[in-house]
Amino acid sequence: NQNLPKNIDWKQGAIDYLKSLCSEGEHQKVYHYSKPFLGGPDFTSFFQDILSFLNALKHFELPMKSKFIDVACGSGWTSLYLAKLGHEVCGIDISPDLIEIAKEKTRNEKYGVYPGESLKADFLVHDIEDAPVDVKDSDCAVLFSALHHFYDPLAAISNLARSLKDNG
Repeated sequence: NQNLPKNIDWKQGAIDYLKSLCSEGEHQKVYHYSKPFLGGPDFTSFFQDILSFLNALKHFELPMKSKFIDVACGSGWTSLYLAKLGHEVCGIDISPDLIEIAKEKTRNEKYGVYPGESLKADFLVHDIEDAPVDVKDSDCAVLFSALHHFYDPLAAISNLARSLKDNG
C-alpha cells in the first residue's frame, strides 16, 4: 500500500464507511446485518466467503473454546460463527458503527453454542495498525478478507503477532 495517495485519510474513510454508505439510504445498512447471506441470483460471493471460512477453520484444527481475534471484523459475521462453534472471540474493527452492528447481531442471536453454553464474543473499536490488542492468550487471529484494507499491513501484522500467545 506504499503507492496509495498520501493526501487521503484512509483510516478516517474506514471509520466513516457506514455513515457514508447510509447517506444513500438506510437500506444500504441491511447488507451488514445479513452478510454473508446476500441475495441472488448470483451466489458466487456467498459461496466464496463461506468456503474460504470453512477451509481456514479446517486448516487451523483448533479445539473448541480456542481464543480468536477477528481483525477488521466489520459487522461481525465471522466472529458470530466462531462463537457459535464454541470459541471465545474478540472482534476488532476501526469503525464504531460496524462494531455496534456486530454487538447487536450477537446480542440478538437466539441460540448459543448449546443449551447452557452462551456465546462468548466481545467487540472492540481498535486500530491494530497503531497498537496490539489487549487480549490475553489468544490462540489465533483471523483477517478474513481484511488485510488489503490496511494502509500499513505490516504494522497490523506486527501488532497482531504481539497480541497472540507464543505459539499462536
